[in-house]
Amino acid sequence: MVAEEVRTQEDAKKLADELSGNAPGKAGSNPVCNLFRQAEIAKYLGVDIGPAENRNVPNGIGCSWTTKDYESWVGISMYGVALPGLPKRAMSLPAFGAKGYVLRHVDSWETGPDDGNQGIVVQVYG
Repeated sequence: MVAEEVRTQEDAKKLADELSGNAPGKAGSNPVCNLFRQAEIAKYLGVDIGPAENRNVPNGIGCSWTTKDYESWVGISMYGVALPGLPKRAMSLPAFGAKGYVLRHVDSWETGPDDGNQGIVVQVYG
C-alpha cells in the first residue's frame, strides 16, 4: 500500500501496521508468539488466558496473551532499535546485560535487556 491509496481510517491503520511490521496475520507465524504456548502463560498467571495475538510494536514485533476481561495479560515485544536509556524509575538488572532493567508499574512489571542494537520487553499484569 502506498500513501496515495490511503482514503479511509481502515486504510490508514493498514498502512501503519505495514510500516510497523505488525500487519495482521496468524499469530503462529509471529516468532514472538511462538516463545510460549497458551497453556504455559495460563499456568504462570494462574488464570484462563486467550490465544496469542500479534501486538503492535514500533520498529519491531510483539505478541500478547490476555484474559477475556483484560484483567490479566502478558506482553512480549522485540524491537530492532536501542532504547534511549533506562526507563524512568527503572532499576538496573545486570544479569540481563549492561542495559538490563526491571521496572514496577502501579499494576504490572516490566523487564528487558538492551544490547544497544535491539532489545526485548516483557510485561506482566494480573
